[in-house]
Amino acid sequence: MKPLDENRDEVRLSVPIVERLAGRFQFYHPPNNLSDEPSLVDIQATNERLALHGRPLDEWVAVAPRDPRVANLEDLTPVMPQIEAKHLAIVLLCGGLSFRSQGQIHPLLPVTDPITGLSETLLDRQLRRLENSPLQSAARAIVGTPLNEEALRKHLDHLPASRRPLLYVGGLAPRLLPVQPGNGPPLTYCEPSGSISYNPISHLEALRWLILSGTLAHFLGCQVIVTLSYSNWGRVYTAETLSIAAWMAHVFQEQPARLFVAEVAARPARTRSGSLLVSGPVEAEGFRLIKYSYGRGAPRLPSEDRILISTNTLYFHVPSLLLRLRQGAALVDLPGSPEAVTELLWDATAGHRRDSLAALFDVVFPVPPHLLPNCEDKPASFLRVERDLDQLSLIPGASTLLPLEVNPKRGVFVKVPSDIEDEEKRHFLFGT
Repeated sequence: MKPLDENRDEVRLSVPIVERLAGRFQFYHPPNNLSDEPSLVDIQATNERLALHGRPLDEWVAVAPRDPRVANLEDLTPVMPQIEAKHLAIVLLCGGLSFRSQGQIHPLLPVTDPITGLSETLLDRQLRRLENSPLQSAARAIVGTPLNEEALRKHLDHLPASRRPLLYVGGLAPRLLPVQPGNGPPLTYCEPSGSISYNPISHLEALRWLILSGTLAHFLGCQVIVTLSYSNWGRVYTAETLSIAAWMAHVFQEQPARLFVAEVAARPARTRSGSLLVSGPVEAEGFRLIKYSYGRGAPRLPSEDRILISTNTLYFHVPSLLLRLRQGAALVDLPGSPEAVTELLWDATAGHRRDSLAALFDVVFPVPPHLLPNCEDKPASFLRVERDLDQLSLIPGASTLLPLEVNPKRGVFVKVPSDIEDEEKRHFLFGT
């Protein structure tokens, strides 16, 4: 892999994300104010302060399936006109550096079909599924990282132009040492070569760099953008997706303060991974999506043995996104007319004015970073700085999230090598 260009926008414009952590770390043994000696970071306490804005996890209550407050896909009635696939954009999350698999599972991993004996990459199989589905006329894009961009571009270049999705790239943030000072800039983790070590900043980058790269300009004719992971082999490329998008567009016309719809599905209450759908102690707070890693303790579980967890398939209403950008423009001294925002996005496609878009994104979507250790079963050698798409639901104020309960078969993931051999998941992966 080529040396990382630390001056490229995807790195340069991510540095402020790490800088926001200065003076905000929580420690197991707080350092003496008179000493600059770094202390061991309490990751969960730090995340509670940042991701949860100081609120404990046990303040939230996990939501059970068939909660009457949550719309259910099975109950949606076709009372509104159906949306055409050409008015959708599909964004496949292809970071390809899964923490769980330590990079063993990635978009360009070749797999062999047990029936045909043909080998193709996981990404190619997903694109073929999309092309043979009711969503085949949707616009499509792939979001990668600077770490796998070159490999993705070379691979996509071999596809016919008519089948080639648009590729854009998210950001990287410096990894941090597990010990940090109480004040001052965060201490970065370095490779043996002495260069700073970086990691992808997780799935919020799908939205952030959709805007910062100007890619959103290509989708201005769309009504809905659907973000989902290439690792999801569930039944997502179906007519049901069109129904969800149509329902969302209908609802958001009357509720423009909403930002996104999240598919949620029933999982065992003991599930510790993924984002749990939770409600707050005050009914008016609405719903949020929370991970166990966001704080200390745990959300309270309902009496049922199943809860609703995000399938990581999210829907964004393009008119609502543009409205938020226009409303936030004045806060960063930018003109907020539709024409001015459109011009700003098109300029970004040529690499211009991205600093302005970064400032605009920060005021419109004030999502703080959170920390994750590089390993779960032994002391961390470095900390990863990440921001999740689900954290958009945790922005203070009225909830921007509209959850929709769907069949669990819409979320079936292949994230570790054993998943490829799992009999049930193979049925989804290979259609056998």
